[in-house]
Amino acid sequence: MSFLGGKKSLSVCILNEFFYPNSESGTGKAVSELARSLADHHNCKVAVVSGRRSYITGAILPKSEDWEGISISRLAYRDWNLRGVTKRSACNLIFTAKVALKLLFGPKYDVVLVTTAPPFLPIAASILRFFRRTPYAYMIYDLEPERSCRLGVIDCQKLPAKLLKIAQRAWLRKGC
Repeated sequence: MSFLGGKKSLSVCILNEFFYPNSESGTGKAVSELARSLADHHNCKVAVVSGRRSYITGAILPKSEDWEGISISRLAYRDWNLRGVTKRSACNLIFTAKVALKLLFGPKYDVVLVTTAPPFLPIAASILRFFRRTPYAYMIYDLEPERSCRLGVIDCQKLPAKLLKIAQRAWLRKGC
């Protein structure tokens, strides 16, 4: 059954740090399965923007690939597994900026599906919505900074955590 009842294909762009072949577990697996279902069973034209590193081995994956009709664009960025919240956040912000530029200067989509991997990725979807009026749906796996605060990784009373909480609320309200 198609979402569109046999009409024109819906073009969907999925944003997630990990994607096929990073589909052993976690968000990579869930998003890869979702993309396959949209393409195979719902008449959607699916594109994916993800990172180039293999989750398991750290190997560099091809820059682009066609996975049985799903167009995958992979962006290079520093190793995601750096020690320390500040370094990891900086890497995540750089990846998010690269995704935003790719979206702004790439093809137009009917909708963007963005996840919380990495936590700043919704910034890219928000930028696209602002400049190109492309709606987005927000899939939450790990709600930050709440998760990191509860685990004691960051201090919830500090400015970065407070700003991320404000941004998170805005991303939730401004999707589709």
